[in-house]
Amino acid sequence: MTRSFRSIGPREDAQPDLIPDPEPPNLRFGSWQYPEVGPVAYHPRVLRSIALALALVGTAACVSAAEGALDVPLGLPRDQVPAAVRRYDFCVAEQGSRAEQTFPRCKRPGIDYLDAWIVAGFDGGRLMRLSRWERWDDDTRAVDRWNALIAARTKMTGPASDEAKTAVLAQHELPPGTRAWQAFRASDHMLVAIYLLTPIAPANASVLEELVGAPMPGR
Repeated sequence: MTRSFRSIGPREDAQPDLIPDPEPPNLRFGSWQYPEVGPVAYHPRVLRSIALALALVGTAACVSAAEGALDVPLGLPRDQVPAAVRRYDFCVAEQGSRAEQTFPRCKRPGIDYLDAWIVAGFDGGRLMRLSRWERWDDDTRAVDRWNALIAARTKMTGPASDEAKTAVLAQHELPPGTRAWQAFRASDHMLVAIYLLTPIAPANASVLEELVGAPMPGR
């Protein structure tokens, strides 16, 4: 056991007397032994407070996951898409057409600075494209959100690349109002593009995150 020592006064004819600190209680066989105590009874108000705190922690974790970068594999059967987008807090509102379906953001209590929706594109009953549109009430929040998505996507799939941008532009033109954008090669068969937009009617969206299928050249 490591001990600490202290001097109780200088002496000219001898080394200082060193007195070890007292041993901590319940020290047995070189490890701490906590004292045994009986069961603790909590007041009902305390129990309710603990339950509320745990619920808030769980809610915060769910919100954090819902606001993260999209991680939905393309090629999913159509009937599995609602569960996949529900992880990001989007709900089913209508059946949609054969080729496309829109998922609005699920209702939340309290003040919300964001209006968002997902548009899923299908071919042959499978997911071929996924776009998350976000309409923010403040440009600063929109820019912060765009930067956060870029950082999250970089952590998930690696840095943006010119190859991915070229592949995206081969699929379609830039969305109207594009102010800045980055593109990522998420896999051999999927691209991700994240756009910062100037709001333009009718969507008036500020941020767009898009997953689109596109094989790598030579694959």
